Amino acid sequence: MKFENDTIKRVTGLALVALLLSVGLVSLCPVSATVIPNYHQVWLNMENGAYWSNLSTGDLSNQSYYFKLGGGGLNALHMTNSNSLPYGQVTHRGAMGDSDSGTFYITDTGGRGFNDDIILMVAVESQDGAAPIDLSLGINASGYRWQPTAVTNQVPAQSDVHYIPGAVNQYFDADNFASYGYQTWKPCTSSNYRIDASNSGANYWLGFIDMKVGNLGLNTTVKYADSLIDNGAVKVTYNVTGLNGANLAFNGYGWCNQSNQGKGVSWTNDLTTSAASGWDINI
Repeated sequence: MKFENDTIKRVTGLALVALLLSVGLVSLCPVSATVIPNYHQVWLNMENGAYWSNLSTGDLSNQSYYFKLGGGGLNALHMTNSNSLPYGQVTHRGAMGDSDSGTFYITDTGGRGFNDDIILMVAVESQDGAAPIDLSLGINASGYRWQPTAVTNQVPAQSDVHYIPGAVNQYFDADNFASYGYQTWKPCTSSNYRIDASNSGANYWLGFIDMKVGNLGLNTTVKYADSLIDNGAVKVTYNVTGLNGANLAFNGYGWCNQSNQGKGVSWTNDLTTSAASGWDINI
């Protein structure tokens, strides 16, 4: 009987050790993410919720926007280091190492003249199959908000736009980059479109953050934009630590409730031509 009891104890102990080892191994494995299934015509979730989910999906439990990106869409939206330079430029924050901070603006120069909502895509280079474990990204975004209309291309009246300082004021970590990736391309109007202006070829994990404000441009359809704070652009201030030398790239996207392209995200910043604009770190 004693032999049987000792045998049972040994078997039970071995099973417990195996269980603990399996749990440990699981905790060491990177969270599984999914390469975005298509470069366009795809629904993507926001890491901080979709402010206009009632218009986007009609379901408050579905915090996503439709990235339509049906064609064109690379001429109107820009990233810039100055709100007085609306066509933007490529900014490289080279070899900053573990941390960086700065401010950029997301502008519009298109014929429609506005986007009801701006989305920021943050791409973090893969390290050992995951985003850097100590990553911490603070985002503060300010700009104008209005009630999107169902009328195609109708510019919001100046009396209807309201400046929202700190519309986003939030920190994001490695867990916020566990849904999409890793991949070398961003959603765009064409396939295999690079993520960073340097065309580094790095594999990235992607997170999409709703800025919860829109932008207004300087073209003739928005005659009052130059009287607005930051000329109607979305101002984004960031602070990032824990990069551990990994590349990080920012890209902007524009969503409209109604436009010639329909409802959805149809615009992003150009990264490949002489009119390219973008913002990346460590490249």
